[in-house]
Amino acid sequence: MIHSLLVWRLDGYPFVVADEVIYASIGDAYTSTGLWVDSNEVEPSTINRHGQGHSRFTIGDIERRNHIAIKLQPFIFPQSLLILMNVKINSETDVTKNIQWIHQDSHAVCKFYQRCDWEVNVVITESSLMKSFLSASSDVPSNINFNAQVSSKWFNKFAHLQNFTDKMLGYDFVLLKDNDQRISGFPWRTFVEKKGNAVVSGPLRQSVRDAMKWDRFHRDGRNLLFHQSNAWLQTEEWQSWGHELFAEVAPIEVLMVEMYFVLFEGKFANYFFDHILTKEFIHQPSDWGPDLLWCAAAAEWSSRPGCNLVPVVSAHEDSRQIDKGVKVYREKGKEMLNYFKTHSTFGRWAKPAFQWKSLIGNFKIVDIEGRCRKLLGMRGDDRFDLIACAA
Repeated sequence: MIHSLLVWRLDGYPFVVADEVIYASIGDAYTSTGLWVDSNEVEPSTINRHGQGHSRFTIGDIERRNHIAIKLQPFIFPQSLLILMNVKINSETDVTKNIQWIHQDSHAVCKFYQRCDWEVNVVITESSLMKSFLSASSDVPSNINFNAQVSSKWFNKFAHLQNFTDKMLGYDFVLLKDNDQRISGFPWRTFVEKKGNAVVSGPLRQSVRDAMKWDRFHRDGRNLLFHQSNAWLQTEEWQSWGHELFAEVAPIEVLMVEMYFVLFEGKFANYFFDHILTKEFIHQPSDWGPDLLWCAAAAEWSSRPGCNLVPVVSAHEDSRQIDKGVKVYREKGKEMLNYFKTHSTFGRWAKPAFQWKSLIGNFKIVDIEGRCRKLLGMRGDDRFDLIACAA
């Protein structure tokens, strides 16, 4: 803006003239745009305070002639939304950080809905932190409800959902997400409008580390590369399949959507969690398993696609509040996977996802594409059905 010697003043809207210095100083920064109609008869009033050739400027008033700012009415989805989430508090820093994130994320998503509620399960590891948390959370909007408890024990993040299965029926959509998967800065409206008619949907994700060039070839063994946005952006130019889907924000039908950020239809969420929240599952600390079940369950529940992966990106702060490398967590996780696989209903739901993981695994997009084309006997850059590859 300064480089072009042109300044726009948008009355009634907060804004900042910024460049790399500001972004580097404040950390996270997001921009948004709105419609502005102007007659192009505006005289800029950026003033060079230190003579020609110097770069410090002040912003004066703009002399405007015949210009109009159009303030659009906010877009509102006709549906309702319930957001369910867990937060673990280990320190004062966690208190401040998580309350700030929830404030920001609630504003970012609830502006699209007339009815938008949050139910947040808060596990505080030290009783001394409860007072700080209650104080910090006292001024959150009334649509955000915290259920706080003091416990240093391991907990299954799905266990608290048993308190809200009936409530899910009263909402069109239910969002289940990790606390460090951000909505602020996320293209929520695009995600909802592009997700198609699938019962369950999820986006790609990306951490700051994932976005760094020096880390572009790092493989995170904890997650499927197929769900990492940097994997989609590292494909070869001639491999147009992934590039086209990403550029067009075209939803892809999949047999598994990981649990980090999942949007359910409310009625299905009620049906699904009513089934899987058994005493065998919720009375142990591991959360392994449900994301292997819900896509097939949704496809069985409806004639529509069970799950779509939408190529938009949710920022992953990667707070790592739960150490999933601890032996007891892994052992209980394996027990739960075996429990789901051998259950008469859950085993049927889990089978397609296990086939899917054998195809997708932790492979790069180019490798997945090559394997699929070979399996389907396809050549060229025609789009193909990933579901058919996993059949």
